[in-house]
Amino acid sequence: MDSPETACTAETDELTGLASMYKFHSVIDRYWGCTRDEPEQVSIVAISLNRLDQYGEVYGRVASDYLLCAVATLLFPMVDNADGLLARYASEQLIALLPGQGLADGVQSADTMLAVIMKLGFGTSFLNGSGSATVSFGVASARPSEAGSPRLLIKSAVQALKRAKLAGCSRIVAANEGPVMRVELNSHSGAINTAV
Repeated sequence: MDSPETACTAETDELTGLASMYKFHSVIDRYWGCTRDEPEQVSIVAISLNRLDQYGEVYGRVASDYLLCAVATLLFPMVDNADGLLARYASEQLIALLPGQGLADGVQSADTMLAVIMKLGFGTSFLNGSGSATVSFGVASARPSEAGSPRLLIKSAVQALKRAKLAGCSRIVAANEGPVMRVELNSHSGAINTAV
């Protein structure tokens, strides 16, 4: 069994196989230091799999863990192929580091992730009348040369995520912006409808 100290410094999340928050902070700190004198932007995308706990209560913990791992498996190549990093942020949350992406690009990446996740059944009523599982995104972007700390950028993305969750349904919210997009799954055709 790992000691508490080892668990705090582990670089991999045991359940999903993604990077841990320890690894995420280490990578973004290193990136911040290396690019501080360069103009390249970086985006953070905070992702919440809403109602995952209720899903686990209905179908069991193994089922909710499986769903989280399925999302992680789908998103991992999308983020890592862009020289980014995807990490487990909290029990129902993931976080992505997207170097070289400004706010508009970060929102587009979140939109692409959302479309992929919706194919797993998010947005459909598989919770026996207790509502639909949804996914929410918060996006923030900055240039290391202009922002004081990578922690502030993470905080901005998480605050945008909270606003997205409060807005309801599957939403993407950019930091300091209103809702960027509301995405709904058409249950009859399987098509994804978007509206501002």
